[in-house]
Amino acid sequence: METDLTQTEGDPGGRADVLCELQKQEVEVRLPGGGRVRATSEAPVRAPGSIASAMVQLSLAGVIPGLGVGLLSSMLSASAELALVVAAGMYVLVMGSGVALMVREQRRRP
Repeated sequence: METDLTQTEGDPGGRADVLCELQKQEVEVRLPGGGRVRATSEAPVRAPGSIASAMVQLSLAGVIPGLGVGLLSSMLSASAELALVVAAGMYVLVMGSGVALMVREQRRRP
């Protein structure tokens, strides 16, 4: 199948502008000493950089509840094995639900 752009777009130039949806993601981590680490990414939604940035954000989101469980279990003198199982379960739950949402959104787009 051949498409003649001059019939639908007029007289196209030598440069084509591809219409693709860009996604901007920002990650900022504040360190205890007052420093901070910031990363910004602006790329097409299905680009490897966007997917990697989303996975880093999901990983950080999964680690935070695990750290809270670890601190709470140490304050309550709970079993280390139980705390580890609960923290790992929370991590898997957050990561699994995040990845499931990403896959569902990728399938929904044309």
